[in-house]
Amino acid sequence: IPLEEEINAPYYNMIFTHLSEIEQQSEWYPTFRRTVECISDTYGADYDVIKQLLSELINEGYIEQSLKKTRRNETIRVLVPDWNLIKESDIWHKDVIFEN
Repeated sequence: IPLEEEINAPYYNMIFTHLSEIEQQSEWYPTFRRTVECISDTYGADYDVIKQLLSELINEGYIEQSLKKTRRNETIRVLVPDWNLIKESDIWHKDVIFEN
């Protein structure tokens, strides 16, 4: 029987890879809903599974939600990964193959 971490590893990879890529694009800010939608669309992952795991990562402190003002002076809640904690916990395995 696979461990929960083994089952979730590909999904964590999708989430952290997406957030890392978005971080490189200064004009985009990752919000919860948009992140779930993008990962689901890009990888064909189950929307509800991504939503649940992203919520768990936030609750466990791997990702923080903070308020940010956009150029249009709108306040949005953006996802901010704690890359140090992610690395220390060894939760992101970049080489995991995306399998559904």
